[in-house]
Formats: sequence, structure tokens, C-alpha cells
Amino acid sequence: MKFGQVALAVAMLLSGCDTRADVASIGSRDLPPGASYRVTGTVSVGGRVGGMAVDSSTGTLYASTSDGISVIDASTRTVVADIPVGFDSQDVAVDPVTHTVYVLNARDNSVSVIDGVAHALTATVPVGKNPSGIAVDPVAHRVYITLEGDQELSVIDGTTRSVIDSLQVVPTQAGMQNHLSGVAVDPETDRVYVSSWRSPEDELPYSSEHLVTVVDGSTRAVTATVVAGRGQNGLAVDSGAHVVYVVNGWDKAIAVIDGSTVTATVPVDVAHYLAEPLAVDSGTNTVYVIPYRANSVNVIDAAKRTVVATVPVGEPLTGLVVDSVTHRVYVTQRDGPMSIIESVPG
Repeated sequence: MKFGQVALAVAMLLSGCDTRADVASIGSRDLPPGASYRVTGTVSVGGRVGGMAVDSSTGTLYASTSDGISVIDASTRTVVADIPVGFDSQDVAVDPVTHTVYVLNARDNSVSVIDGVAHALTATVPVGKNPSGIAVDPVAHRVYITLEGDQELSVIDGTTRSVIDSLQVVPTQAGMQNHLSGVAVDPETDRVYVSSWRSPEDELPYSSEHLVTVVDGSTRAVTATVVAGRGQNGLAVDSGAHVVYVVNGWDKAIAVIDGSTVTATVPVDVAHYLAEPLAVDSGTNTVYVIPYRANSVNVIDAAKRTVVATVPVGEPLTGLVVDSVTHRVYVTQRDGPMSIIESVPG
């Protein structure tokens, strides 16, 4: 999860105010004229990283590895704790208001709950088969998990740490195969976006039709389904502009969905195949993606819908996350250290 609105969300919550109307207004800045993007440092993390999340309010990064969760102090760029979790830990999400970290354990079919202040495992919540994606609503403190094996979206109450609902978001159809993948939340509108693809059972899924299903977070009702291209389907929400960005790796593009009208608009053409990871910095209106089998990161100006920079990194890249307060991008490599990308004055 990437929230540039963390500081005000915390302040509003502590003052007893509703944060939904104000959650989009934090962390905004203009990129300096002539600024360029480059790798400014690295972080050594033991083991291969499966997923990442950042708590922007504490300046803490969480990375899942084969040994558990590594806790990284973003200011010193050092690992300050390692926390054992379940088997085959993958995607990670953070509630930046409660400083609670949630970790998918793919083979255990569970979610580990970590106290981000104490750096301690506090609970393990069983979920359905093959959890594949996770997202947090920091206002309602709900956690959403896509279940590839059950073809469902599971909902965890972050306060009680229990599953409160499971729902089918993509209808089954004879002769077709469905694959749930990513999930993202717009905390201001209380909308949940679930990515999936479907194709005939005898065809490769990567060239299949890509769908984004919209769920009302309060009622847990499916309110819309948007066809959004083909191929790999990572997604992220700019909760300031209420825009959803979806990787269409097969189409060599980023699909753009207007969250207000729930319609696909003009996509971003990137001219090459894309890997699944995607991240959005709502403060700078910037999108970051990874070209397929490349050792670089594409920087996209979301307003212009064009690639404005390509940043060489190194080893084949596997994931990325943005801190929308510091505007740093953290990129994981298959076998190398985590790299940090920043904009620097021209």
C-alpha cells in the first residue's frame, strides 16, 4: 500500500475527525524543473524479497523474505529487525494509522499481523486458498485479500483480526478460467478494485481479457466491472485524483480508469512488454513500472501520460513501492540489494 496522505490521516483520526474527505490532500509537491531520476543508494536485505510496503508516517519499510519480514529504517537504510512469519511470505500491506503490518503467507493460507511499533507478531488469521494480493483501507481499518484458489475476495476486520466476509467478485462461466490477482483501495471513496483475467480454458491466460472489478467497501457489493486490456495485471490507485492504473503487459500499455465514472480512459503507451509491479506517487502524479525482463524502471508523468525517464538499476527487477511522503522509490532485484530511486535537481 502506498499512501501519500498519511500525516493528515493520522492527525485527523487523533482529533476525532472523519479522514475520508481529507485523505487525498497530503504529501503533494511539484517536481523541480529539470529534475532527473537516478539510483541514490541501496539497502542490503537478507534473502530474496517477495513483497514490500512502507509506513510513511514512521519512515519504515517492510520487506518479506524467505526468513520472514525485514524491518528497514528508511532514514539510515539499515535492517533494524527480522520478524518470523508464516511459510512462503509474499505480499505486504500496512495500515499507516494503526502501524499494523499484514503479510500474506501463500502456502499457509494465512495472514500474519505485526505490530509495527513493537516489531512483534501479534496474530495469524486463516484465510482461503492461495492468497495472492492484499490491500488496506486505513480509514475503515479493513484488509482485503484476493484468493486465487477460492476465486474470492476475503475481508478482514483489522480491529478484531478476523475474517468478516468473503465474496465472489468475478462470475464463473462455463469453458472459461478466471484468475484473481491484485487488489487496491481508494480510502477516500471506500472503493476496492480487484484485478483478474479470464480466458478460454485451452488458452494461455497472459494474453487473455483483463478485468477490474469495483467493490463497495461498506456494503461489499460489486458495483461495476471494467475491461482493461490484456496481460499482467498489477494495479494501484491514486487516491488524490481517484484514478486507477493497471498494468497491461501484453498490450504494452498502462490502462487508466477514472474512479469517479468507473470507465477506462486513454491508456499510457509504453512501447514494450511490462512486468506486473506498478506503483503510484499521488503527491507528484507519477507512475512507476518495470519493463519485462529489463534492469530498469520507467517513470511516467501521469498528467501527460508519457514515459519521461528510464532509470537503470541492475539485476532483473521483481518489485517496487513508493513512499509518497519522501517520494523515494524502492526497487527489489532478483538477487541483488534493494535500490532507492529519487528525483534530483537538474
